Amino acid sequence: EFFMEQFSRTELIYGKEKIDALQQCHIAIFGLGGVGSYAAEALARTGVKKLTLVDFDTVELSNLNRQLPALHSTLHQKKADVMAKRLQDINPSIELTVITEKYTAENRTLFFQSPYDFVLDCIDMVSSKIDLITHCLSQNIPIISSMGMASHSDPSKVHVSDLSKTHMCPLAKVMRKELKERGILHLPVVFSEEKAISPSEKRFNEQGRQINGSLAFVTGTAGMFMSGYVINSLLSEDK
Repeated sequence: EFFMEQFSRTELIYGKEKIDALQQCHIAIFGLGGVGSYAAEALARTGVKKLTLVDFDTVELSNLNRQLPALHSTLHQKKADVMAKRLQDINPSIELTVITEKYTAENRTLFFQSPYDFVLDCIDMVSSKIDLITHCLSQNIPIISSMGMASHSDPSKVHVSDLSKTHMCPLAKVMRKELKERGILHLPVVFSEEKAISPSEKRFNEQGRQINGSLAFVTGTAGMFMSGYVINSLLSEDK
């Protein structure tokens, strides 16, 4: 009774049968930063019962402006562990698998111990994104991928589209080229058509890569679009 009350507003949209179906779905979120954390939380709040949370990183001060696991009380903790506690607080009966390792082609098998009904790619690293996407598609696992959300300030310019229709996004351009070489022309993605904003000053991380600005209402919008796409795809009439 408690459980059904919690998801009663979701049920009014989809009906009990589809909420029950959602309980059976296993969804994996790769990357729990500004995009992935919002997507993961929306999935949990909607009624998805089985989630795999993947993120090797820890919460840092610079994450506080946009990431759900980032609080002063959670600094230096693993993002995946923090999100797991948060989602368990939202739904105590949720079933979580937490992987605090970095996804690479070399350790791929670690992340695919059980079957997924959908994968959300919210990873920053291009090589990891490409491998995750190609692996999922080769295994017929539905996947949606987030393109670049840094350097943007207008959430109304964020869209869900096919990779082939993306424009203005430098990451999407790279992904189109790399995936085309691997025979992949189509992929659902979330991207921004806003022209990238140059940083007000140049800053670099320890690896020498330039740091770009990022905002909660842009990354969060992308995460919400991704979760909505996944839920509606899984519950669509033709499923």
